[in-house]
Amino acid sequence: MNLFNRKTLKRHIKADPIPSKHHEKLGAWAELINSGRILTMSESELRGQFIPTIVEGVLGYVGPITGENYTVSEERKILRGSVDLALGRFGGKAPDIVAPFELKGPKTRDLDAIMPGRNKSPVQQAWEYAMNARGVKWVLITNMIELRFYGFGEGTSACEVFHLGQLTNPEEYARFILLLSSENLLSGLTAELLKESRREDKDITDSLYQDYKAL
Repeated sequence: MNLFNRKTLKRHIKADPIPSKHHEKLGAWAELINSGRILTMSESELRGQFIPTIVEGVLGYVGPITGENYTVSEERKILRGSVDLALGRFGGKAPDIVAPFELKGPKTRDLDAIMPGRNKSPVQQAWEYAMNARGVKWVLITNMIELRFYGFGEGTSACEVFHLGQLTNPEEYARFILLLSSENLLSGLTAELLKESRREDKDITDSLYQDYKAL
């Protein structure tokens, strides 16, 4: 089930030409997937490319090397564990984790399948981090081929799915940036879009109910 109402997204998505720097990065990642080369690479190899290419290079998050205040943190401790990435506001006295982001390799084909020896799926693992970090609003997970975006408080049955090999499509790129860019996710614009989606969902439900009553 989609996290965002499609009509809501359609009003906000503008399929403008993709900036050349972004197109180059996304095209290289798509080639990695579509050629099958990604399946020969380890999670650690890909992680070293995914963060600077996609998270920082396309979505606009910045790490601690850029200054005292930064928006993406690696191996951020949450209780007794460490989430692979955390998106939020860091560098101050009280780190603000907006979204834990769990990274898996492409050999993890099914993000809902129980991991060997772990007694939990990658999705469950990401949600555990979210439930144990104060102030979390979103949950993200990827296997470097597929990326899922969940709303904390919306449950695990609804999510936005992005196929990373298809982000050179202007509409898919626009949806990716609209929902996940640092500018929109951290400013609260993405949260406002979700509220708008829920209002539209309610309007549809109310309309259907009125139609049912009129039968």
